[in-house]
Amino acid sequence: MKRILTLGLTVGALGAATLRAQDTVTVGVGGELSAPLLEKLLVPVFADMRLAGGEKLGSYTIRVSWNPNIFSFNGWRSGSFAEPVVRTDSAFSYGVLWASAVSPAGRDGVFNLLDLILVPDSNGADTIVVSVTELSAAGTLTDLLATKVVRTVPGAFCPALGRWGDLDRDGRSNSRDALAVLTSVVGLPVDTLFDLALGDVDGDAKVNTRDALIILSYAVGIDIPGQRVLLVAGGICTSGAVPSLAVVPDTLDLVVGQGVEPKVFGRDAAGGLTALNNLQWEIADPRVAVVSADGMVIAREPGTTVATAAVAPGVRVRATVISRARRGTWFVDAAKAKRASVQMGTSKWPFATPQFAFPHVREGDTIRVAPGVHDYEDFKCFGECPSGDYLLAGVVVIGDTLADGTRPVLRAREQDFFTAFDFEGGRHAEVRNLVLRGFYTGLYAGGLRTLVVDNVRIEEPITTFGHGIYVWGIDTLSVSRSEVLGDSTRSNSRYGILIGELANLVRISDTRVVNWGSYGIHGEDVFRFELERSEVSFNRYSGVYLYEDELDAPPSARFSYNRLVENGGAAISINGAGAVATDHNYILATNGDAITVYGSGRSFGGESPPPASGVSRSAAALAGTKLVMLADSIRVRANANWLYASDLDSAAIDSIWVENPADTIIYQYNWLQVNVASITNSRFVNLQNEAIDFRGRKLVVDNSSFTACQVCDWDRGYAIQAFAWDQGPEVWITNSLFSRLYSAVDVGDTGDSAGPIVLAGNSIDSVAYALRLSGDSVVVRDNTFTRIRDYALSASPGFSNRPFVEAWIARNRVSCSVQQSYTAFGLRHDYGPARFEDNVVKDCDWGLYAYNSPSSPLADVTFIRDSVVPASTASYHVGIRPDGRWRPRIIGNRVVGGYIGIDVTVTDTATVLVDSNAVSGTGYAGIQLYYVQGSVTGRRNNIAGNALDGILNVGTSGPRSFTLGKFNSGGVGNGRYAVNSSAPFDATQNWWGSASGAGGQFGSGLANADSVSSAQVDVSSPLTAEPSEPPPLSSPPIAAALSASPLAAKQGLQPAVAAEIDSAAPRPPDLELQARREMRDAFKRRMLERIAEEREAHRKRAEEARSLLLQLHRAKQLPH
Repeated sequence: MKRILTLGLTVGALGAATLRAQDTVTVGVGGELSAPLLEKLLVPVFADMRLAGGEKLGSYTIRVSWNPNIFSFNGWRSGSFAEPVVRTDSAFSYGVLWASAVSPAGRDGVFNLLDLILVPDSNGADTIVVSVTELSAAGTLTDLLATKVVRTVPGAFCPALGRWGDLDRDGRSNSRDALAVLTSVVGLPVDTLFDLALGDVDGDAKVNTRDALIILSYAVGIDIPGQRVLLVAGGICTSGAVPSLAVVPDTLDLVVGQGVEPKVFGRDAAGGLTALNNLQWEIADPRVAVVSADGMVIAREPGTTVATAAVAPGVRVRATVISRARRGTWFVDAAKAKRASVQMGTSKWPFATPQFAFPHVREGDTIRVAPGVHDYEDFKCFGECPSGDYLLAGVVVIGDTLADGTRPVLRAREQDFFTAFDFEGGRHAEVRNLVLRGFYTGLYAGGLRTLVVDNVRIEEPITTFGHGIYVWGIDTLSVSRSEVLGDSTRSNSRYGILIGELANLVRISDTRVVNWGSYGIHGEDVFRFELERSEVSFNRYSGVYLYEDELDAPPSARFSYNRLVENGGAAISINGAGAVATDHNYILATNGDAITVYGSGRSFGGESPPPASGVSRSAAALAGTKLVMLADSIRVRANANWLYASDLDSAAIDSIWVENPADTIIYQYNWLQVNVASITNSRFVNLQNEAIDFRGRKLVVDNSSFTACQVCDWDRGYAIQAFAWDQGPEVWITNSLFSRLYSAVDVGDTGDSAGPIVLAGNSIDSVAYALRLSGDSVVVRDNTFTRIRDYALSASPGFSNRPFVEAWIARNRVSCSVQQSYTAFGLRHDYGPARFEDNVVKDCDWGLYAYNSPSSPLADVTFIRDSVVPASTASYHVGIRPDGRWRPRIIGNRVVGGYIGIDVTVTDTATVLVDSNAVSGTGYAGIQLYYVQGSVTGRRNNIAGNALDGILNVGTSGPRSFTLGKFNSGGVGNGRYAVNSSAPFDATQNWWGSASGAGGQFGSGLANADSVSSAQVDVSSPLTAEPSEPPPLSSPPIAAALSASPLAAKQGLQPAVAAEIDSAAPRPPDLELQARREMRDAFKRRMLERIAEEREAHRKRAEEARSLLLQLHRAKQLPH
């Protein structure tokens, strides 16, 4: 049961004794309530916890009422308990005020909750009443209304009689008043103007010469401590006793410009609080400090002085005033400040919020924030505050963390649009070990040179479009071990970290920037940017966006060991790059590109010279621009680019991992428009579209792998594409793996001056078009191709203005996977000179093929020591075929099977050399000479074991000679004719299976198959013994080479191949270009239009953002 006892001043002794036997809390109004008409009266409302059984007051809600016809409400001030929340809307008209406060630490003893400032405007009496609606203990949370006797004490007010010592009521106490007292003492009549009762200034209930002495002493300037001269003479409800005064604090420690309103309390002889009126202040040295009419002491210049508060000349209290040039360290402790009477920013009297220190700090000062929660308030000026709550000096703000690492919390209401720290000037500032919650902007620096943010957590509210950190025109920004958190909806926030123009260095480390409604990190004209060991994820647009516009030198950016996940735009987007380095980053791109890097489109430090060929930027602008990537892991889950790099001089990419989903088909892209690019030790997994799309001068790829997704087939996936619009590209691809792709390598186009193109030591498996090369110098060697559907190699010159260099195709191992409706080619080179050497090709429809049109220049083609096993003996499967205007040399090859083993269909009159070849097991002819226009010279060939003809000569324009060879090997001849020719054919000096030469009748098809088709075939001078010079029909290395796995073949390669390839394919001279073909021109135009459109879109977005920010900044429309 709640027990509330309301007593007036007439409570008897018996009632008081009964209450003392119980735990009692007293809440009431201080005594001695009396004041002259229209003079302010300070009315204390107090609490007394001395008899509360050891409990401390933790919270309260009270209602204070008075007669509005007697008093006018003039305001209130906080007491020595926590800062109250006061409702005053009924105070002016109805005389009712509500107040409530909370103090987790609590308070015991006697203390005032707040002071009312009332002005009596009528001569009537009144009683000021306090009622309690809620009262709780700190710590125990006990409901004191339910468990204690709560005693409320009203305050009785009566009009004052006047002022002691002012008998004539002229507002002064002087010799005139003293004379009136003396006149009365000697029995002379005194004018009725004088109220002799006011002459008792010593309070002894008598008016005599001592009173006159006291009055006169005061009048001539002698101190009269403890006397009542000019003290308000209370009405009948007061005792008339002289109160004692106390001031808190007794030492005012201020910096120049800072102010404080010390609290003065009146107490009666028993220690109870009393009302005060007519409180007056004075300063001993006004050069050091001044005091305002409402009691605010403000420091003026360094020094020490004394401030005196008085309610009468004999009732006063003094406080020392220390005025400093700077404090050095400021203290913020909300819990302690709320219990204190004043706030000065000292360790004893700290501020409740850092805001109150902002106008008074000096460069290099420190603000220490105690543990706990500190709520920002509507700004209060303690002294002179021309800058408001802006910071014009660089300071160090440090939160004092608890042992478990808990940081102090600075908190703001979302609707207040506070900025936690607004630096509008200064050289160096630091903010450390804090939580910033609910601020419109956590940190703003618009005139600061250096800002360090360490171990700070910024929590953006969900109802404002604010920023985490916003700096403008700063030299250096460092953010470490911090969290910059937007709202989870990403709908009501803007930038996590926003860097305005012309920052020299931005370094962000060990920091999370997530869930922002625009860019996670946005920087304009940042000369050097570094992001390391951080996370930038789940932002609506790009994770990191850097834009260059006005720098005098190319900027640089470094990203190291970061996590960038599920941003709405690119994880990293840089427009205007000088040097960009990324290493060991994890990127998950679900909505946009993983990384985009653009050149600036202008040169630094002057006008741009004319553009160089092959790039959209000038040579001066490109010089030194580069992209370096190391050990990044990139996962693409959108139809987007894993890397879009445009207009750079070089790119070096090593040990990266690029992955698409294994079970979902999406279109992942790449654009690498740089002069020189190197990609090494990298893995491209689950490709569905592009891994590398290179547009530049030189591309090097080494020890990398490219595989398609599990649900992809031979119709999807381009591992490497490399093209140029003028000179190039030069391409070196070595020691790499390709699997389950449509195209492994696609280099050059008609009109490009591509080359050298070198592919060595690669393993290519399950690919439709493995290598499609168009260049003036091609080297393809030591590669392993397995399960090829269309082409292992399709190569040709680029038809630029440069001379053709012989293509070298050597030591490759090829096996095809023949598919219905597809023709599988092993190795093919067209139009230019080529050398096929030591290749092994198995199970392809066409093994080695070279085509040169009759209208093209005569070219040399060489097939030497190649081994071919076509897929079938059915039509039309061929082992080796030179076709068109060639000068062939076919030397030392082995063909087993196929419809035709070697099919020579050249159209030039140049001599064809066929030497030391072994052809067997064909279904139609071992060697076919099909309308060969020139002479054919064959020596030391072994042509046996073919189902029909060994040699089939169709149409003849030149001589034919095959000598010193074998048409029967180990007793096995050819099924129909050893030589089938209707034209003269020199087949002398060959082995036919017996010492007697060719046997049987023409066309008899004897079992030993050593016959010829007609007398046109000269079989004279046969060899009498089987010769040893022609090669055997089968070769053990064929089976061994083709049985090795692609990876095993790759691992067995020698890594040092560059010098050997260089010597075999010397670099061609750099010649001027000729006109493009129409198709190439159209492609170039499309690419240029695409780049221009994307650059323009980026430029417009950046300009719009920059324009908006400039307007807001300059107009000061951004709330801070």
